[in-house]
Amino acid sequence: MEFGTLIFTRPRRAISNAKRAEELGYSHAWSHDSHMIWGDAWARMALAAVNTGRIKLATGVVVAANRIAPATAAAIGAINELASGRVILGYCTGHTGRRVMDLPPVRHRRPARGGGRTHPGASKRRTAAGFPQPADGWFCGLS
Repeated sequence: MEFGTLIFTRPRRAISNAKRAEELGYSHAWSHDSHMIWGDAWARMALAAVNTGRIKLATGVVVAANRIAPATAAAIGAINELASGRVILGYCTGHTGRRVMDLPPVRHRRPARGGGRTHPGASKRRTAAGFPQPADGWFCGLS
C-alpha cells in the first residue's frame, strides 16, 4: 500500500515538507493549484524535485480553466526534467482554485451530436502533449 501527503505550503517550506514526507516513507507529495491561497504549484514541485530523490511529485489538481494547455505542458515538462519518472500531472476542473478568484466552477457538458466545438486534430495534439482525454465523451466548459 502507498501513502501520499499534500504539500499545503508556500514555496520556501516545500523543501522541508517534501524532504520530511520522503523521510517518513510517503510515496507521493501532492501540490494543489489554488495559487491564490498556496502560491505556485510549479515552484513548490521544482523545489521538492531538486531536494528529494524518491518521492513522487504530483499536482492535485491543475485547474484546466486557469492555465492554458501549452503553459501546463511546458511547466510539467520542466518538473519532469528535474525529477524524471517521479512526476504525475493531475488535470481537472478544480473548484477552490476558481472560487478564490471569484470565478464560477467549471461545468461538465456533453458536446452536441454530430460534432463538437473542438478542432478535429485537438484530441491528437492533447494526447501527444500527455494530457488525458475526456472519458465517455464528456468535456469541460465554463458556465
